[in-house]
This record gives sequence, structure tokens and C-alpha cells, in this order.
Amino acid sequence: VRTGSRIRLPGQGGQSATGGSPGDLYFRVTVLEHPLFRRDGDDLYCDLPLTFAEVALGTTVTVPTKNGEVSVTIPPGTQGGKKLRLPGLGVPHLNGTGSGDQFLVVRICVPTELEEEHRELVRKLAERDPENPRRGMRGKFHYPK
Repeated sequence: VRTGSRIRLPGQGGQSATGGSPGDLYFRVTVLEHPLFRRDGDDLYCDLPLTFAEVALGTTVTVPTKNGEVSVTIPPGTQGGKKLRLPGLGVPHLNGTGSGDQFLVVRICVPTELEEEHRELVRKLAERDPENPRRGMRGKFHYPK
């Protein structure tokens, strides 16, 4: 069920003033937020924190699902924000046939503190990196005067 769904229990409500049959009892559902998963329809979303090395080189990680943990291969060069789909691992459809999907949203975690040796390695990498991720942005923004 989803937030806002209504569940009807026939004959389980209060007695009518005239002494007739009891009415129906209705429940309005509110689904609580989960600390790890976000829901969109029958799909589940989960942030997947990865290091620069893991996304640059590729790796295999273990991730949680509603059914337990599974291994997922992260391809080399995976970008932040990419959604990795785990088919059928979402919420079961209300009609009882199948389930939604689970999506892992890649979040690249940058260290907040580096030792000098690591800083030097990152500097060397930056000097050799020919890619400019902001290429094509020039002249695309108009600032209010």
C-alpha cells in the first residue's frame, strides 16, 4: 500500500443510531520513511556512497536490498548521480504480479582530509587529466544585471 491508501473493513465500524447493522471501518495509511530507502511508486531508491578510486577503476560492492544483501559490479568510470537498476527488488505491485525496481544512486565521497603523500598523488593525476568537465558551459549562463 501507499501513503494515502484507504483500507475498508466491512461491518467493523460503529453501530448506527437506529440500531441497524454496524457500518464500515476505514483506515487511511501513512507509510513511515525508511532510514535507507526512498520510495517512488513501487520503486525503491538508495544512495550508494563510493570512493573516487572505486568509481574510477570499477569494483564490486555489497549493497542492501529489502530481501538482504546483493553484490553489484560498479563499472570503471561510473559518474556521480548515475542510477544502477536492480530489477524486481522494489515494492511488490498492489495487484500481486511482480515488483518495482531498486535503484542505487551513485554518490562519490571525497575525503575531507588527505595526507601530503595522497595530495601529491592527486596533483599528479590532475596534471595528466586532459578532461575538462566544464567544457561547453562557457556562454551558457546569463546572469541578471
